[in-house]
Amino acid sequence: MTEHRNPLMDRPRTTGALTAFVTVEGEQVPTNIHDYCGWLNARERRRGMWAVIQAGDRKTVEWRAEIASQDWIRERNLTPNIARAA
Repeated sequence: MTEHRNPLMDRPRTTGALTAFVTVEGEQVPTNIHDYCGWLNARERRRGMWAVIQAGDRKTVEWRAEIASQDWIRERNLTPNIARAA
């Protein structure tokens, strides 16, 4: 398996502040975690969303799949015939 390098780790941090964007494979990617999350959501094709999760002083980005509720399924008439009341 190929190991991918994090472009943020290759940059010297002399001022302590990151640049607004980094270039990854010819595309500009935001370095702010909330902007990065929005950037991921704009490109996502699956049902769900990327969200920033904060635990104490640590922030991570996590995928949250969209789960259909029974009401949502019923509203769209997606229930199978075998499960419907006769």
